[in-house]
Amino acid sequence: MKLVIVWIFLLTLVISVSSQVFHWGPCPTPMVQPNFDLNRFLGKWYEIEKLPAAYEKGTCIETNLSLRPDKTISVVHIRTRKGKVRIAEGTATVQNQREPAKLGISFSYFTPYSPYWILSTDYDSVVLLYSCTEFLRIFHVDYAWILSRSRSLPPETIYHAKEVFSKDNIDVSRMVPTDQHGSPYDEPLARPYWPYSTSDFWNYIEYFRSIGAHNHINDMARTFFSHQNLGDTLGYEVAEQQE
Repeated sequence: MKLVIVWIFLLTLVISVSSQVFHWGPCPTPMVQPNFDLNRFLGKWYEIEKLPAAYEKGTCIETNLSLRPDKTISVVHIRTRKGKVRIAEGTATVQNQREPAKLGISFSYFTPYSPYWILSTDYDSVVLLYSCTEFLRIFHVDYAWILSRSRSLPPETIYHAKEVFSKDNIDVSRMVPTDQHGSPYDEPLARPYWPYSTSDFWNYIEYFRSIGAHNHINDMARTFFSHQNLGDTLGYEVAEQQE
């Protein structure tokens, strides 16, 4: 009976990330950009290609990064979806001063920071971003982006970028291009807003499936399994996963 409960719970998690790319086992640990210069990384980046993400559907997707007075990083994410411009402002921080290319990002006060790693960048034309969420170390969900300072990149540059991901054991075979044609805006709006209203059930569901929310699902899973005393059934102690 316990195993049935486990598989039903895992199936629910798989369905919730059905449009994402998931693999068995824990997250990979890729190398990040050496001697990372945060100030050169700031500014506007356009999304060229990405692994599918349920919370990031749309066209003309761009990200604007700027440093706040408190040294946190403002991350303004803009996309067009069903004829409407949708804007969300998140916060990124350097998680480890010894590896400043490993940022953490959150788009809500209610969710923990998620990995936002800069694997490679020349600062002037292209950057490769990676994030990953583990589910009890049983499987993980990959997120990867190729961003550019312009709305397009040469095919050979995209090919080389994908090779960098592949060398770090990150499967980017399902990457999809982002349509950057016909942008309704040239500059970010001055006052970003949180686009997901808790009074709108479906918008809340979209938020719940965001990067930060996957970490929340992971925490829920740990609580669920600990209450069910299923640690031994899964082959590890739930307590070991708690920080």
